[in-house]
Amino acid sequence: MQGRSWMAALTLAVAGTSLVTGLSVPSSARAEGPATTANSTATTTTSARKVRLDLAIDGLSPGGCDLEIKPGHAGCQFKPRKDHIADRDAGKKLIEFDDVRSTGVDRDCVFAITIREPGQVPKTVHRGLRLAAESPGRPTPAQTLACYLRSPSKMASKESEMRARR
Repeated sequence: MQGRSWMAALTLAVAGTSLVTGLSVPSSARAEGPATTANSTATTTTSARKVRLDLAIDGLSPGGCDLEIKPGHAGCQFKPRKDHIADRDAGKKLIEFDDVRSTGVDRDCVFAITIREPGQVPKTVHRGLRLAAESPGRPTPAQTLACYLRSPSKMASKESEMRARR
């Protein structure tokens, strides 16, 4: 108990001292401090990047599947896309996005990929990457994200096999 009161008193003393010294700083010096630059950095949006999704879906039914790709969280921004993968494509498709932006400081971007097959429940998976940092005077190259997925029909057949074994 006694140790806690000493720690509380010490915390209050340090806080009071820093508050007094903070008030004596001229207003012009405070405006240039790191707090102002940190707030302005957090609200900036990065420029648009090019991202390629290299999709490979295992076990597609003969009808293929429909894809819907949209941002996985609010910090990632791009136009949602809908596409179709036919069985003749062997479940592979390269989809390019030219307008991918991240509003977060960490530059993370998540793609929510929904696979719809006829007669199956839609399956949504999330895949993410960190967008390349901007370098002044240099164009940023397109980034490629490889996504290896299983189709809902293959997952359903595997689940029925597992139930049958039990």
